[in-house]
Amino acid sequence: MNKRNKKMIKTGLLLLLCVYFMTGYVWAAGEGGSQASIYLSVSQIFEVSRPAEDISDVFTYILAADEENMPLPTGGTDGQYRFSVKGNAQRQIGPITYSHGGVYRYTLSLDMSDMEDQSRHYRLDQSVWEIMVLIRNQEDGGLTAQVVVTNEKGKKAEEVIFRQAYDGGDPEEETPEYPAAPPDNATEETPPGEEQTSSLGTPGMPELTEAQAGLSPGTGDSSRAGLWACAALVSGTAAFILYLKYKKNRG
Repeated sequence: MNKRNKKMIKTGLLLLLCVYFMTGYVWAAGEGGSQASIYLSVSQIFEVSRPAEDISDVFTYILAADEENMPLPTGGTDGQYRFSVKGNAQRQIGPITYSHGGVYRYTLSLDMSDMEDQSRHYRLDQSVWEIMVLIRNQEDGGLTAQVVVTNEKGKKAEEVIFRQAYDGGDPEEETPEYPAAPPDNATEETPPGEEQTSSLGTPGMPELTEAQAGLSPGTGDSSRAGLWACAALVSGTAAFILYLKYKKNRG
């Protein structure tokens, strides 16, 4: 084997080690012999922001296998295993027992089939967790188990955590009350503490008639009064001239 091939093998082994440590495998409880068993740790955090009667703090979750013939905890059927968690608690799901080496994949999520009618009252954590179980064959014929838990963002985790909350839903919007509009013939009242203003614009004074305010009463036509004054002046002048002529003739 030449130096080039040895260098390539070393580089390949180094890359495998990097991939192995970057995937973040979490070792589960493995048993020697012909079988290996694991447990999944599932935690639930439940919060109540608006207390009410008959609040349900029990939520059901589904562990679903990629294939129906994959191992599940006791009670699982058709490739699914359902379990419930009450309040703030942690459950160990298992054991899940494997008899053959290989890679087994599962998803873990909230069972929404019973929450559709109540979902508006809750803030539900509908995260979908991915679980990969790696079963290895040992030289002595036994099996070892390795578990990888990742969230929706692909980040590894040591356990599955669901955060559920009850907030009672959106409060009903209250309809604002507006004062009724006054009738058309209603008289506007002066608010307390405010001075009354007369029609002539003098605050605090009672309303005055036009005569009291020094205003001339309306006659309908002001041009006729001027004509009468001119006629009186002409008549007086004519009478004065006739008087002077009469006095002259007598003298």
